[in-house]
Amino acid sequence: MDENHLFAFALGLTPPWFIEKVSFEPEQKRLDLFLDFKRGSKFPCPECGCREGCPVHGTTEKTWRHLDFFQHQAFLTARVPRIECPTHGVRLTNVPWARPGSGFTLHFEAMALLMCQQMPVGGVAKVMQAKPNTLWRLLSHYVVKAVEDADYSDVRDVGTDECAERKGHNYITTVCDLDHSRVVFVAEGRRKDTVRKFGTFLDRRGIPMEQIRKFCADMWEPYRLGITEEFPGTPLTFDRYHVVKLFNRAIDLVRWKEVRTVPLQRTAGGCDCGASGR
Repeated sequence: MDENHLFAFALGLTPPWFIEKVSFEPEQKRLDLFLDFKRGSKFPCPECGCREGCPVHGTTEKTWRHLDFFQHQAFLTARVPRIECPTHGVRLTNVPWARPGSGFTLHFEAMALLMCQQMPVGGVAKVMQAKPNTLWRLLSHYVVKAVEDADYSDVRDVGTDECAERKGHNYITTVCDLDHSRVVFVAEGRRKDTVRKFGTFLDRRGIPMEQIRKFCADMWEPYRLGITEEFPGTPLTFDRYHVVKLFNRAIDLVRWKEVRTVPLQRTAGGCDCGASGR
């Protein structure tokens, strides 16, 4: 088995694709694999996926970033066929090692997604020798796709809360499915219209607002107004954390006032006890 067949086997290439040549430049820490297809091959249309395949009309050269080969960056370059479909005309066919429009192979993207679950994007970018903005675009693509493919037809009880996006008053509102412990909707801000956006999100998915049986939120007034207006008749429960927080704050205020107004009393044992010990 020569090096071309070895790399083809490692990449999982199947006919008609094969590795034409390999270029290794240790000084630049770069490995290039040049792929090609057998003459006379036919490829399915990316629109209709015709099983018999379509003849090649032309080619377009493209390059994809692959997983590093040890400490060396690896790239795949191939002549991508432009097929001629009898129904849809000339179309650029898809390749099995990368998704359409991506500059990375599926292996590279899978590794990036796995690492981004455990590390900050900036750290992953350094390890994978990629630009952070490029990884953010990759993540955005798969997050949007995951949200589009997710099934929210059984959402009944939801809870909403905000978190700080960055320093200052920049917030992100999250709506969670309380029964399945998952995030359902995310939007910028924490205004009344943020709840309206959640209602629009449900409407786009064909989920009636009457399906939401319970809402749980903190005591932020815009949330309360948005929920009562967009989901009339849906019970609103204030979450326990904020209720207990208000109780504790009220008790502390009473204690502070007692300490300032009630004089210390000396007990028989000679111990001074304030009002807070009564």
